[in-house]
Amino acid sequence: LELGVVDEQLARWRVNLARLAAARPPVPVEPPAGLKADLRDYQRDGLDWLSFLWDKGIGGVLADDMGLGKTVQTLALIARAVSGGAGKFLVVAPTSVARNWAAECAKFTPDLNAVVVTSTVAKAAGGLADQVAAADIVVTSYTLLRMDVAEYSQIPWAGMILDEAQFVKNHHSKTHQAARLLDVPFKLAITGTPMENNLMELWSLLSITVPGLFPSPKIFERYFRKPIESDGEPGRLALLRRRIKPV
Repeated sequence: LELGVVDEQLARWRVNLARLAAARPPVPVEPPAGLKADLRDYQRDGLDWLSFLWDKGIGGVLADDMGLGKTVQTLALIARAVSGGAGKFLVVAPTSVARNWAAECAKFTPDLNAVVVTSTVAKAAGGLADQVAAADIVVTSYTLLRMDVAEYSQIPWAGMILDEAQFVKNHHSKTHQAARLLDVPFKLAITGTPMENNLMELWSLLSITVPGLFPSPKIFERYFRKPIESDGEPGRLALLRRRIKPV
C-alpha cells in the first residue's frame, strides 16, 4: 500500500484471472528458431510452462535446482516472445553474474542484442534509454536498479527477469521495493532457493511476480506462515501448495 501499486496491480490480476478461467494447462510449444540449444525434456517442459504464463499475462517463480538450465529455459522464452513482437526484456542479476548473462545470450540467442548496463545513469554518457535503444535484452544489477529505479521505470519493458531472486526476498528492502514498483506486465523470478529461512521470503517473490495472489503480507503471515511454521495446521501447507503450484 505504501508503494502505491496495490490497486492497479490487483485490477490487472483480476483481468488476467478472467482470461485464465478459459485457459488450458500448458501445452507443448516449439522452441524458437533463434535458440541455439537442444533442450532436454525437462527444459522443454519448463519452456511450455513459461510460455503458458507469458501467453496468459501472469508471472511466476522458476525454482529449479542449480545446474538444470534455468538460464537457457528463460532465454528460450525471451526468444519466443521477441519473435512474436514483444519489446525489451530487463534481466536483473547480481553484479557478479551480469557479464555471464551476456555470454549466455551470445551463446544461446545470438540473434538477440544483449546490452549490459555497468554504471549508474549519473556516471554514464547519455540517458538509460539511449544506452539500451537497440537492445532486445538489457542486463543490469540489483544495485543499479535500486539506485536508478526512476530511470528504469521510464522504459516500457515487455518483461522483467529477476535472476538469483533471493536478492529480493526481504520485502522491507529497497531492492525488493524497486522490483515491485516497476510497472512490467510479466515478471519472472528464477532462483534455486525460493525460500531459505521462512515463508515470508516466498511471499516476497510472489508479491512481485503474481501480486494479486496474496496481496497482504499480514494476512499471509497470519493465515499461512504462523500455522505452517508452528506445524499447528498441516492442512494449511497443503492449501498453500495448491495455490502456488500453477505459478
